[in-house]
Amino acid sequence: MRCAGQSAGQKYGVAADCDPDEVTGKLHSLGLASSLSTASRRRRCVFGLALALVALAALCIAATSAGRSRRTNTLHRVSLADVDPDAVCNDGRPAAYYWKRGDDPRSWLVFLEGGGWCWDAESCRSREAHLTSDAWVGRSLSFDQGIMSRQSPVGDFNIVYLPYCSSDAHMADVGAEGTAAGVPFRGARIVRSALR
Repeated sequence: MRCAGQSAGQKYGVAADCDPDEVTGKLHSLGLASSLSTASRRRRCVFGLALALVALAALCIAATSAGRSRRTNTLHRVSLADVDPDAVCNDGRPAAYYWKRGDDPRSWLVFLEGGGWCWDAESCRSREAHLTSDAWVGRSLSFDQGIMSRQSPVGDFNIVYLPYCSSDAHMADVGAEGTAAGVPFRGARIVRSALR
């Protein structure tokens, strides 16, 4: 292995290997052997090796990050508050969808998240919060595996992801006052609003 640091031999045009004896022989032939001690040459070789390992680690990290970004699809949040004020989750907050533009405007994947139902006050209270509200989701969602990832056969399509927060299988359109549960079931309205 060659030293990564610049030794006196390299400085004077000698490609120095990390073998101190060989370096000494080359430096002797140039009359420079007395300018570097064996300990100094070893330190330079160790330093060069350490520098090469750091550079290799940086390249590995960069390659891993680049590979992950080529596999990852990031979808961005679009609130439905301005589209339809009645397109709300069970908790009354505006629903949202996530999307990314694809390579072909004619190819679409629309993913409606599932998650069961509730039908009265008790069954709705027992549901997990992430199935009754869109408040838990951030400004974007990233997928690096599964059908919405970049490596999926449909990964380069336009993708719409609709989180499930209506507890009605995306089929109802009734306000809180019209339900036994006392919560709005607006799944159908959310879907229609997202697909406008």
